[in-house]
Amino acid sequence: YDQALALLNECLKYDKDYYEIYRFRMHAYEGKKDYKKMIDEMIMLFEKSDDANYLSNKRFMMDKKYAFAVIKQKIAQEKDNVLWRYVLANLYKKCHMYSEAIPLYSGLLEEYGIDEDLLDERAECYEAMGFTELALADVDKAIEVCREDHRAYYYAMRGMIHRHAGNYQEC
Repeated sequence: YDQALALLNECLKYDKDYYEIYRFRMHAYEGKKDYKKMIDEMIMLFEKSDDANYLSNKRFMMDKKYAFAVIKQKIAQEKDNVLWRYVLANLYKKCHMYSEAIPLYSGLLEEYGIDEDLLDERAECYEAMGFTELALADVDKAIEVCREDHRAYYYAMRGMIHRHAGNYQEC
């Protein structure tokens, strides 16, 4: 990994904006189990590529404390921090910190309007905390606003929430 990183550092001299360099550096640091640098490279990869798919909760989970600190710093530094608030909410959710995730999802919904993905994420948090009625309200709202081909997913989610709550007649 050290040799690969040395070559990748040389590549940076030629083009610091070529995002693939950061992807390979991220993998190298992951291989070295240097998770702080891996997270830094992952964020640089996102910033250079502008592809949020590179922001991986799986990788953030490798050093959660550092990931939380870096994401919160991004939120504080950037005026338009919608994506970072969403990333933070998702990481909270992944860590089963639902009471921290819900206010972020709610704030995004209030600020930017109804969005089926945000409703889905928040409904999952509510359901995990046992707030069945709030989860069902979000699912029902998602059914109202979602694309036609997504409705089956939300009907299935509604049934699952009822089943988990023991409301078998409602499934």
